[in-house]
Amino acid sequence: MPENYLKSHLVECKTAIRKTDAFKKKKLCTHSIDLGVICDHGCSYCSTPSNRGVRTRPFFKAHNITSQDAHNAQIAYIYSNITEVIQQEAPSLTSDDVVMFCTKVDPYCPAVQAIDLFRDCLETLLINNSECKIRILSKNDRYYGCLTRFY
Repeated sequence: MPENYLKSHLVECKTAIRKTDAFKKKKLCTHSIDLGVICDHGCSYCSTPSNRGVRTRPFFKAHNITSQDAHNAQIAYIYSNITEVIQQEAPSLTSDDVVMFCTKVDPYCPAVQAIDLFRDCLETLLINNSECKIRILSKNDRYYGCLTRFY
């Protein structure tokens, strides 16, 4: 396993597929799936840790760390139950919907790669809804290897 995987925490999500009005206005997607709260790339330009919805998450306080400190230390917070939540929510999507992996965190960061979470989430979405369109936003081109499984 990659070293960064040791610097990650599994947390639970209540919802996985979220409507994205701002991205819909830009005609990029209608919904997003983020595989976690913060990835472990630690990009200097990332605005995710300063997002109010991220920095107020109770697990940061429980771990005695701020979202910005976790980001700077490249500690990922990824969702442990996201495939189950996608399975429940995916059937409600239509052929008009475009789902983007991911709008806040990289869907193929080291912590996600270590447990094949992106592949599992993509497969769960495709099994439970073959109508919606999918977009992938990642700085890591290795996710292409996951896609060959679906051809």
